[in-house]
Amino acid sequence: EGVRFEQEGSTEAIEITVTPLGQTAALKGLLLVVLGEPRPSAAPQPDIVAEPGSRQREAELERELLATREYLQATVEELQSANEESLAVNEELQSANEELLTSQEEAQSVNEELVTLNSELNTKLDELQVANNDLTNLLTRVDVGILFLDREFHVRRFNRAAAEIVNLIPSDVGRPISHISSRLPNADWLTTARVVFQSLVPHAAEVERDDGRWYSMHIDAYRTSENAVEGVILTFSEITLLKQVEQDLRHAQIGELVETVHEPLIVLDAGLRVRQANRAFYRSFGVDPRETEGRLLYELGSHQWDIPRLRELLETIIPRDAGFEGFEVEHEFEGAGYRHMVLNARRLDARDGRPDLILLAIEEGQKGKRDQAHGA
Repeated sequence: EGVRFEQEGSTEAIEITVTPLGQTAALKGLLLVVLGEPRPSAAPQPDIVAEPGSRQREAELERELLATREYLQATVEELQSANEESLAVNEELQSANEELLTSQEEAQSVNEELVTLNSELNTKLDELQVANNDLTNLLTRVDVGILFLDREFHVRRFNRAAAEIVNLIPSDVGRPISHISSRLPNADWLTTARVVFQSLVPHAAEVERDDGRWYSMHIDAYRTSENAVEGVILTFSEITLLKQVEQDLRHAQIGELVETVHEPLIVLDAGLRVRQANRAFYRSFGVDPRETEGRLLYELGSHQWDIPRLRELLETIIPRDAGFEGFEVEHEFEGAGYRHMVLNARRLDARDGRPDLILLAIEEGQKGKRDQAHGA
């Protein structure tokens, strides 16, 4: 740029040129100022008279320039629109990224919950394994036969003692029990098991194996911890020795003594099952030995002997080594009519490891005698 100034009464002119320096980091921000002689101005050009053809060319150039400007304006607008769309897409991407981060956090939280649940499940599995080991050891070491059947009466589980009674092998688990032949030919225990499953009433019976060994069989519903019935459980306790004692009792002197008594007399074992009764009892109450011997006293005559006070007295004889006398009972017996009885009971000491026995004597009460006399 040309600058004029006065110096010693004369006017001087200089040319000032300013150039920024930014080629290197060290020169960044500096300016180069050069002072020099002013350059001579260009000679004035003579006026050019426009020819008619140049005006037409000038008009074409102006039209081209206007078209170019309009094209550039349209391009700028398209670029602005594209930029706005890019900004919108960027915002959507930002939103999607935030949602992705949120989903990632939720997935992390779910993963932590799954890890916790997996740990709890492993703990439960360990507890279940311990319980299963305990049950396996228990079933293996008890002498009582135990058999589990599911709702369809398929073999669910059994122990060695039960396998010797029902002819079971490990591969029978899951098979219908009806497809397996047992060693209890005279016991329709499967039908009884179905009845127990339907009625939920336990059942007990004495069954004989094909080799002559005897078992006390108990059938009950199999219940879960939620009290849902999922099958039945059968247990078999061997009572062969008890049966032998029963046979010995029939031929012993006590058996002869029982028959010599004119009053009704019953011999009970420690479980209060009838081992023997004399003729006076059968004659007086009109029952048959096949319906009496081997059955619980309380089951006789359609549970007519299931008297709570009598049950209480009998169940105290064995543990307390005691007896009772003069227990009066008034009852209407099916087939025998109204009876007024006086009951006396005594325990017989066991010998040679045999089970204890109870003698239950039944006398006619005074009221019963008067009724009989009036009837006569």
